[in-house]
This record gives sequence, structure tokens and C-alpha cells, in this order.
Amino acid sequence: MTQSAQPDRIHSVRLKSIRLLSVLICTATLLSTGAATGPNTPSTTYYAYVPAVLNNYPFYYGTSRYMSTTNVGTLQNLGCQEGQKAVSGATTLVILDFGQPIYDSATGRYGSWIFNGSFRSTGDIEAAAEGYLNSYYLCSPQGAFLRLVIGTSNFRGGTDYVQDWTAHGAAWAQMINNITAWISAPPSIASKVSVRGGNDFEQWNQYATPTLARNWINGYTATYTGTSYVYNYGACSGCAFTGHLDWTPSYGWSYEDIWYVSYGARPAWPVPEIYLTNGINADQWYRMSLYGYTNHGQAMNFIGSLTQWQACQTNGPCNTVDNTPQAGWSQLFAGSTAIRARSRRPAGPAISRGKTTKPMWQNKKPRISRMGYKKSLDPCNLCNP
Repeated sequence: MTQSAQPDRIHSVRLKSIRLLSVLICTATLLSTGAATGPNTPSTTYYAYVPAVLNNYPFYYGTSRYMSTTNVGTLQNLGCQEGQKAVSGATTLVILDFGQPIYDSATGRYGSWIFNGSFRSTGDIEAAAEGYLNSYYLCSPQGAFLRLVIGTSNFRGGTDYVQDWTAHGAAWAQMINNITAWISAPPSIASKVSVRGGNDFEQWNQYATPTLARNWINGYTATYTGTSYVYNYGACSGCAFTGHLDWTPSYGWSYEDIWYVSYGARPAWPVPEIYLTNGINADQWYRMSLYGYTNHGQAMNFIGSLTQWQACQTNGPCNTVDNTPQAGWSQLFAGSTAIRARSRRPAGPAISRGKTTKPMWQNKKPRISRMGYKKSLDPCNLCNP
């Protein structure tokens, strides 16, 4: 996330890496650093422990990563490691963040700029994800289930590496459609795994405009099929909270923009970062949900929340932004009950949803930047996005 130019505002830890991305997953998370490398050999992979929370129940921790490799062997090993930790009867959410969106003009392919500073196509990412999923299936106990999120971001620097953001969103959705079809094809592994798209929608800087984010989600929406939903694991930078109800989102974003990429677009679901121990993060997302209820007749259903407690233990200290996964989810859930009692989103293709998750630290101290804090809205109840 970007460094704040306004120190008078409350801040939260944001991670700055080669190609910065932040991820929020369906549950609270813990961040840490691990290892793995480039296209064919392991390099550094940044990861977070994420306890998946579905249907209002916190489940078990999954290890989410900022990916610096698409080497299939490496991904198979990571998938098997996750499967060996899995618990029968539990659902785990894992986000693999492959970096900022890229169009490679030399090959005419869409993909991402992974965290070792090189391009990977959606085809490369698709093969890596399938290796991860297959190994999880083979290494996990009966009754365990994994929901894998394959993520990118809306990050853009001064140079735009993607000219057509709608086309990139469509390419990402098609990749998720392909993986979903592969999961179901004989011999099916759908009894243990599923896949979702992901985007770390954030108010990064003046270049990462809401128009580009809307174009991306519109491309995704036009292409996704079935259960190829997309989770917004980004932030609500500058959003209002109790005591500062006059705040507005950063860099020209509106509440309508954040609502749209998180919940308004048909396949979108939110998974907010809940870092602050004082509950401000949860409060901000509570107010985003209230915005949806007031302006669109429906409160948000949250898939879960994200925290960075584990990263703080290994790379901290980061006092005040080190919510445990349990505390982050509790804050989100507590704030959602009032709205949830009044509004329930009906099932059906005409309704849309959203998502969120956070980046892993790149062997650096946490940096303070102008991030949004969120309060729980409506954790996803009786829904299975």
C-alpha cells in the first residue's frame, strides 16, 4: 500500500514489496515469511496464515502467499504441505497472490508480474494452481476441503502495463473458469477443492483509478461462469469510522466504487482486512455494508476477514495492528449483526457480491501507510460463495 502523506490520520500497516499487493481473505489471517523461487527453481515466497471463516464459523488456518514462482513442482509441494495440515470436516481458505496485472505485448498474453519481478501468463498461473490443487487433494485427509483464491491486484504505477483492463479481467475470469472445469473433469477432485478469482482492489495511488478497477471487474463479470466468483481482498483507505464520519476514500474513489468492486458486481464478494486492535478496521467495513443497505437495499455478506498477527510475531513489532485471527473475525462478526438482522441477500444470479486479502512482508519491517480500517458488516451467513 502507499505511504500516507497525511500523518494526522489513523494508519494501518501496509506492506511494500517489489510489486505491492494487499490481500484479504475469507477469514482472519496471520502473515509470515517463507521461502521458494523463480520460474523453475524455488525463490522467496511471502505468505500469510489465514483461518478461513465461512457461514459465520471460524475454521482452520491456511497459508496464503505472495507468489514469486509458478514452478509446478514448487506449487505441488506447497499444496501437499497445506493438505497435510488439513483437518477432516474443516474448510480452509488459501490465497495465492500472483502480483499486479500485466499484458505482455511480445507474446500477446495477459498475466501478472509476480514477486520475483518477471512476467507469468494466465496459462502459467493456471498450471501452477492445478498442481497445487491436485497435491492438496492427494495429501489431505477425507472430509477436508480447500477453497483456493488465485489473485492479482489493481495496482498501477506511473507506467501502465495493462492498456485494456476490461480484457485483463476477462482473461483472469477465463483462467478461473478453466481451473473450475479441470477440477470437475474425470477423475474429479471437486469433493475436496474449489477455486475462486481474487483481486486486491485498493486505493493505491493516483494512477490506480476507480475507472480501471471497474473496467477490470466488468471484464471479469462478463466472462465468469458458474462458481468462478471473485473475492476482493483489498482495503477501504480513508473510509469513515466512528469519530471521523466526514472521511472519504482515498485518491478519488467513492463509496460507490468500493461497494461495486466488492459486492455490486455480480461475482464479487468481500474479505476485509481487520488489522487494528481497536476495531476501526471493522468499523469502516461496517459502514461500507451500511452504505450498501442504505443505497442498494442490501447489506454486505462477508466471506470472512484477514489479520496479520503471525507476520507481526516474526517481522514486527507492529503494536495496535496485530489483531489475532479470532479477534479480527469477532470484530467483523459483532459489527455485522445489526445490519444482518434487517437485510438478507436472496440467492440468485441477479445478485452480486465481493472479497478481500493482504500481501505478505518481503523481509522488511512493516510500513505505515494510509490504509482503511473496517468493521464487520454482514459475514456471509447461509451462503456458499
